Amino acid sequence: MFVVTSGLRKGLLALFIRYIRVENFRGIDHFEAVMNNNLLSVVGQNDVGKSSVLRAICVFLEKEKMTLEDFPNDDLFKVCEIELHFESNKGISSGSEDLVKLKQTYEAHNGKIIAKQFIYKLISIPTEEELDDYKTLKAIAKTLSIEFPSRKPTNAS
Repeated sequence: MFVVTSGLRKGLLALFIRYIRVENFRGIDHFEAVMNNNLLSVVGQNDVGKSSVLRAICVFLEKEKMTLEDFPNDDLFKVCEIELHFESNKGISSGSEDLVKLKQTYEAHNGKIIAKQFIYKLISIPTEEELDDYKTLKAIAKTLSIEFPSRKPTNAS
């Protein structure tokens, strides 16, 4: 199980990897997997890319550096993509809307590697009733990292 965390003590945020997608990385053209029950098994013959999947995760998490040798068959014209979806232990609800989705792309230009990061999160559109509820608005704002007053403002004249 891969867990990205600032500590496992009570009350701290932990992110659990739930989905992995790797494209154009070393010998991997396309790899995609969903982690169920905090477990991912990658099984295969020798030299099919099992270790490359682990290396891609380490590169994504910046535990290892991306190198020119990581491009598929040393083809520096292809774009490498690594995408991970994380589930937080502190989500406001359960389900796919609590997945934080991160993608990194790597391109080679003049012998240097250019990395780009993409962060996105899908949230469900609130109903009119939910928008009328201040507590729901605060929860939505929190998931979007927007500061929100702790108490509902009053209409003082």
